Amino acid sequence: MEPGPTATSQVGSGTTSSTNSTRGTARGGAAVNVKFDVVRQRLAGYTAELRVVNESGKALADLTVSVPVDGTVSAVRGAQWSQDGQLLVIQPDADLEAGEAVQITFTADGTATEPQTCGMVGGECTVA
Repeated sequence: MEPGPTATSQVGSGTTSSTNSTRGTARGGAAVNVKFDVVRQRLAGYTAELRVVNESGKALADLTVSVPVDGTVSAVRGAQWSQDGQLLVIQPDADLEAGEAVQITFTADGTATEPQTCGMVGGECTVA
């Protein structure tokens, strides 16, 4: 897994602190796991499911998760969404309680490729 962007900030008098976005968050931080399954592959496109599991010990409100996708996404069920280049950004329709999962289905053109990475605003995301 490639490291994500690193942020460096000033802490106290002259000390710096770095945080890598794929290595986790502070103790007790938010975390999700994403599982990807191809439902149907066609000549010109595919349908896939994302199962997003809240692995935090707390509810996650306003969750935003991103996964790389091949092709242009044309439809998503179970979440608000946008696409930025080859990145699908999703926001599930409901809050996710601790241990709970949500299933999101999307359709795109091209050939399905299982993502190797994912991202989460304010937390850690892993791919199952």
